[in-house]
Amino acid sequence: ARIVIIAVLAAGIGYLVWRGAQPGSAAPGFVLHDQNGQLTSLAQFRGKVVALTFLDPQCRQICPLTSETLLRSLQALGPAAAHVQLLGVNVNVADSSLADLQAYTHEHGMDGLGPRWRFLSGTPAQLQRVWHDYNIHVAVVDDDVQHDAEVILIDPKGRERAIQPTLMSYGAASNEAQ
Repeated sequence: ARIVIIAVLAAGIGYLVWRGAQPGSAAPGFVLHDQNGQLTSLAQFRGKVVALTFLDPQCRQICPLTSETLLRSLQALGPAAAHVQLLGVNVNVADSSLADLQAYTHEHGMDGLGPRWRFLSGTPAQLQRVWHDYNIHVAVVDDDVQHDAEVILIDPKGRERAIQPTLMSYGAASNEAQ
């Protein structure tokens, strides 16, 4: 099990370097609205580990798998989960209303997390800035939003520590969560 953990961490750090970030570099800040209309900033979660991901509220493929992995990760952490904040940033500017974010949150069981889950959106310019700052590729092809599927782990001091690409299988979600 320790070898698997080391391999996953090494892969995550390698991926950080590949995408241009240095492990331990400050995570770019942002302020967006959450699914309840509350202004939410990355900085307000200093002191917690943040798992940041990018989701399409209309997605029926990889985004629900990412959400399931996040839920399983919190379950695996037990009491330590209280020190983790989950943030999702919308990648679909056409479906960015509070109703869209709330529907995704409810449909995928994230609403049971209360304030530990925030699904964030903003103006197209605000979202594009966050995507750019985190090197997230987003494109619309034939009315389908395509984007990088990954979870960025940010430490309690606000530094990027690792990136875990979402695996493409529900069977792998439990291992990925661990």
